[in-house]
Amino acid sequence: MGNCRSIAGSIITILTLISCDTQFVVIPAVLTGEVEDIGRYQATVQASIIDIGPGISDHGHCYGTSKEPDIEGDRTSLGTADRIYQYSSLIGNLDPGETYFVRAYLISGNKVYYGEEVSFITAEEELEISSDEITEIMATSAKIKGTVLSDGGCQLSELGVLWNTEQTVSFDSYLGSNITVPSPGEFTIQISPLEPDREYFARVYVVACSDISYGDVLQFRTRDGIIIFGATFLTYLDSNSASCQSSITDDGGSQVISRGICWSESQHPTIYGNHEDAGSGTGIFECEISGLEAGHTYYLRAYATNEFQTFYGKEIKFQTAS
Repeated sequence: MGNCRSIAGSIITILTLISCDTQFVVIPAVLTGEVEDIGRYQATVQASIIDIGPGISDHGHCYGTSKEPDIEGDRTSLGTADRIYQYSSLIGNLDPGETYFVRAYLISGNKVYYGEEVSFITAEEELEISSDEITEIMATSAKIKGTVLSDGGCQLSELGVLWNTEQTVSFDSYLGSNITVPSPGEFTIQISPLEPDREYFARVYVVACSDISYGDVLQFRTRDGIIIFGATFLTYLDSNSASCQSSITDDGGSQVISRGICWSESQHPTIYGNHEDAGSGTGIFECEISGLEAGHTYYLRAYATNEFQTFYGKEIKFQTAS
């Protein structure tokens, strides 16, 4: 009996020592996430580090056209990681219409830990856009119409226009740009600000899944901003008053903000002397003049003002009745 107790005590002592010395090793772990923004040549893959273990020297995604891709093939490298977090990799240089396999990975010490494998197919359809025509050309602005012919199987992220005073128009060489809400189909975008009477080159562009497509380059010249008048003539005249009519036949591509008639007993009357306002815009307008002196000679001409300056029509000469 004494020997049995001694053996049993020894066994308990050994088990106790084993239990005290046992250590639990935490193993790094990662989950491969969803594949997003799949284009013809690239895609974005998500992942989540759920445990860093004793430390991570590198992490990212490995991918290829064969199953179970590993770090010996194509991969992204995001460096060390010291916390649990979600990350993403942009994988590029892919081929259109190809099936790819991808796994998230962690490197800890001399071991590699992989997440589960996911697969995706790159888009076959090419991102395509067309520059259709330049419209509503004014002195300082114009509009361009275009059509998104294909989204390339991706969500559109940007749609806009670039312009330049040289024939080369791209994100590497442009003078100005403007954007609109990206959507498939036809669209119109404003091109401004521009300079009057100058030649420009413009093209539309669209961005989707970090891919970009350009439309053709279209050429146009802005209006000169010079206001053209029709004939100015009297419709009534007495000793102290007169009525006249004039017209604006062309605004030169710049809105006429004021117009009317100015007169003086000296040649070349201006708006800084006697004048009568007749509203704004183009077309025919009439003015009545009062406070004239009998038997005097007067000079009269139409005027119109736009964002650039005040323009004057042809001067006429008349004499009031005595």
